[in-house]
Amino acid sequence: MRYFVIDPKAETITEGQFHKGWGDSERNLEQLRELIGCRTIEVSPFTSKNDKPGKHHDLIMDEEGLFPEDQHFFWSKVIGQPLAGKAVVLGFDPETGDWKSCTLSRDQVKKRMAWMGDRHTTATICKMLEARKAAQ
Repeated sequence: MRYFVIDPKAETITEGQFHKGWGDSERNLEQLRELIGCRTIEVSPFTSKNDKPGKHHDLIMDEEGLFPEDQHFFWSKVIGQPLAGKAVVLGFDPETGDWKSCTLSRDQVKKRMAWMGDRHTTATICKMLEARKAAQ
């Protein structure tokens, strides 16, 4: 099963493949937690309005991503907010509720997000965006 890992600290999008052991829900969560480097996960839709019908994707993130002081962030254009730490992009089947292979290309993933930097840089960017919005 194909996936992408978004790493905002390294500013990389890395493709990977799940092999044996995928399909057992407990092992799935264990592998996702290892990829992200977390204890608990949070899931958010990562499907764009421009996606072909039936092509759904999820963004799997660290639910406690805001806690580390040295955290780095990326902006999700799909969600419309900054997200903390590493994330995994997987395909999603809404009929079965199962994850499946990601059908996006690296460029498509990259177009849905932007690097924001560390906690302090991200806070500054967010303040500037709020000020710009208020001025409009």
